[in-house]
Parts: sequence; C-alpha cells; structure tokens
Amino acid sequence: TNFGCQMRCVRADQSSQTVYLHYLADGSCMLRLSFRKNEYLIPLVLVLKALLDTSDREIMASIVQGDWGNTFLTGRVEAMLRDFKRYALYTREQCREHLGSRFHVVLGMPKDTPYAAVGAEFLRRLVMVHLDSDSDKFAALCCMARKLYALVSEECAPDNPDSPMHQELLLSGHLVLV
Repeated sequence: TNFGCQMRCVRADQSSQTVYLHYLADGSCMLRLSFRKNEYLIPLVLVLKALLDTSDREIMASIVQGDWGNTFLTGRVEAMLRDFKRYALYTREQCREHLGSRFHVVLGMPKDTPYAAVGAEFLRRLVMVHLDSDSDKFAALCCMARKLYALVSEECAPDNPDSPMHQELLLSGHLVLV
C-alpha cells in the first residue's frame, strides 16, 4: 500500500541507517532496510522475535499497548502474527539463524561464523543503530508499528517532512571542512 513509516537512525560516528515499516494490503508490516545499495524486506515479526526471546502474546501487548478495544489494531496484529506461523520459527535463536542464513554473504562474514552470530550482527549493524540494547530496539519497532497502524486507520495525520521538527540540526563539530 502507500502507507509507511520511517526512522533515520544515526550512529555515534554520525553515519546513518534509515529503517522503514511498510503496511501491506493483508494488514501486516514489513521492515525495509538498505545496505550497500540493495534493499531488503523482512517481516516485522521475524525481527521482533530475533531481538528478544518473546511470545506472540507479548508482541501483541507491546504493539497494542493496552488499547484492546481498538479492533482495527488488534485484528491486524493478530493476522500478522498468524501469518508468521508459516515460517515455523519459534525461538530467538531460530529467528537469528534464519536471518544469518539469508544475510551471511551480504554482511561479508567469515564462512565459519555460525548463522545465529551473523543474525545478531545483522541486528546490531542494520536495525535501529542508534540504540544499544535489543529491548530498546524491540520497543522502538513496536512504537513504529503502532504509529503505522494509527496512520492507516486515520487516527493520526501523516507527518509533514517540511516541518522543522523533522529536520536535522548539524552542529559545527559534525561538519567536515574541505
């Protein structure tokens, strides 16, 4: 669909990685990342389960945030979780191994690196790079998903990219003199 949510994450060295959440017609969300001029779409639930050893119930509660009366939101999240069952990935380790098997070559990791370690490195280097802990990354992605669902259900208006609130402030220490 034409609905999405983005966050530009900046590392301590001022390099950035932009994370996008896309709303699909079936009600689920896909995470889009760019790495070395290639774009990758990953199911949001896969990334959430790879970040924390969590259950579907905890993911649902983290996205819904107590708004159980919002049937649009609960229905979409439930459908997204149900659709993820086709991957047959239930633990954090399995999800990281799945990510590692797909991104082993992309990240340029040594061949003898276990897939779970590659998956952990993928999450560290490409997902919410401004945050250090996996629980913070999990919470930020859940917040993005909730905002995306609010946008789709017209509970909130799209953000104005020209607003000063969405502009980046560069300080003299960040500028490189040529």
